[in-house]
Amino acid sequence: MTHNKNIKVLIVGAGTSGLMLALLLEIAGIDYLLLEKKSTFLPPSRTCVLSAVVLPLLEQLGFLREIEANSLPARKFKIKRQGNMDETVGEFDGSIFEQRYGYPTLVLPRPAFYNVLLRGVPKQKILLGKRVLSTTQSDQGVLVRCADGSTYSGDLLVGADGPNSAVRANLYRQIDAAKKAAAAQVAAAKAAAAAAFSNSLASSTPVHKSSSRDGEDGMTEPLTSVKAKSGSAKVTMVHHSGSGTSLYEEEDRGERAWTVMGITQPLDRILYPDLDLPYSDFVIVMGQKNKHTYWCMPTANRRLQWTITTPIEKSDKAMGDDGFKASEFGQEAIDEMCSKYEHYVCPYGGTMADIFRQSPRPLMSKVLVQEKIYDIWHSQRTVLLGNACHKFPPSAGMIDNINISESAALANLIYQLESNSMSEIRSALTRYQQEREPYARGALLLSKQLFAIFAEQGLVAGINRKLALSKATEGAHRKLNDQAHKDRPQVVFLPMVPHRGIFVRRDPPVLRGIHQQPHTPPGSTSSLSS
Repeated sequence: MTHNKNIKVLIVGAGTSGLMLALLLEIAGIDYLLLEKKSTFLPPSRTCVLSAVVLPLLEQLGFLREIEANSLPARKFKIKRQGNMDETVGEFDGSIFEQRYGYPTLVLPRPAFYNVLLRGVPKQKILLGKRVLSTTQSDQGVLVRCADGSTYSGDLLVGADGPNSAVRANLYRQIDAAKKAAAAQVAAAKAAAAAAFSNSLASSTPVHKSSSRDGEDGMTEPLTSVKAKSGSAKVTMVHHSGSGTSLYEEEDRGERAWTVMGITQPLDRILYPDLDLPYSDFVIVMGQKNKHTYWCMPTANRRLQWTITTPIEKSDKAMGDDGFKASEFGQEAIDEMCSKYEHYVCPYGGTMADIFRQSPRPLMSKVLVQEKIYDIWHSQRTVLLGNACHKFPPSAGMIDNINISESAALANLIYQLESNSMSEIRSALTRYQQEREPYARGALLLSKQLFAIFAEQGLVAGINRKLALSKATEGAHRKLNDQAHKDRPQVVFLPMVPHRGIFVRRDPPVLRGIHQQPHTPPGSTSSLSS
């Protein structure tokens, strides 16, 4: 298969989605540039939870062995209640995934995963300190202007810059402006038609009622022609939400809770003996009198990922910065939230204060738990990727798998472009959203259900949790997981890895009917070989 090597892709955001797309374009031999607003590269504090949805792709890239060496397989999710750690409120067995889907669910520190991706992306193709101010697009290409005065041009712009995406904000402004301009054009056409009708009415001469086109008052009926005039104006409407609300307002943000998270340094074997076990049991602890929860998840090298989640207060919904909700806050805000939970027992030993003290401060963060999928993912030469087009709660472990899958799907479509024309790019981006949005919506539904099981409290939530974790619902859970695992994407420009597990995957449309020889682009790094 041949592909268009003349296209240049601008990627904004060096998170999981942006890095993965950059890596795949590097392998495919497609020109790109990655712009990151932060001046230093520091991965977020969350762990990576990688399932059988994306592990075939990582095996295809030759990364699976290294990822396995730096991770632990997830075994169980245990729900406990603060004050009674000996009792398990509920339990979910995740170890069955390996037999059914061919791979275990792996838990590894995000810095370790980022290091794997970064080795495949040349340093000169990642520009730090590039905060995007504005974007423009036309038939000829796209232009990005940054706060430092620099500008960058290309054929396709990918906004992988997270929940508070600057690319999305600019894109929605453009769509909103085009919508208003189109409406103004229609209004002007109607006004011109009305004026023409008024002029013709003033100068017209009465005719007899016997005329087949006369109205009841003896005047010629012009409404048909007026409708034809107003309807004949050729107006190209951009895709929009269908409401009168400005797209840029983004009123429904789907906030659910605040979360503070971090990851420890390697912990003492004597004080934390269970961290030497060859698997990871997620322990979710629910508060007694309030609605908070905290999680502890072992990762490789005796490190512990921890997360504290507390419901968002109504007064907090007014917080924002230049129209955006803040997703990360400073160390002072993190310390304030952690101080409320220092005396709580850590399910792996000691107190949470001990865990906080052994967590590097640069790897701690505070974020909003949000649930939202945007209706518009693309327009003209701009497309959104990963957390820029949807927001998932971290509790479900869906984020990285969905984001990586979308990066692979978009890389495949870019690789298959035969030209950099607006029409072909628009067609590819339409296919991208049509292919990926259903999976994103399914994942959001599943993540909401898991968030309710693991985090929500109260009498009704308790009854629902007991029912959800009972054997009576195993079939329903299997169907949901099967639906998520139908899509296990790989890239079309590398040899595909063989199928694993008893559940047969369904290749995405872009892969069907494709038979090709292995593709080895110039400049491939040695880390891509198994």
